[in-house]
Amino acid sequence: AMKVFAKELLPRKIRLNMVSPGPIDTPLLHRNPGMGPDDVARLKDMMIANIPMHRMGESDEVAKAVLFLASDDASFTTGCDFTVDGGGSIRS
Repeated sequence: AMKVFAKELLPRKIRLNMVSPGPIDTPLLHRNPGMGPDDVARLKDMMIANIPMHRMGESDEVAKAVLFLASDDASFTTGCDFTVDGGGSIRS
């Protein structure tokens, strides 16, 4: 659907891209109801085990992707799903 919208918006000179983050280490992770610190640590370990880069992402890494897509440096980029997931989407 995003690629269809991107194509439809081209005549209006509007670029449409999206950012798809993987597991990101944010304070929200530590506020899961019913989960104590040990539970959160196990959840993080499970997520990290599935990420080829063997770590969770950080919010500033997602922000940098968004800034790039919003900048003139991405002026020839549209219809892109910019994946920021530490390689999680390239599993074989």
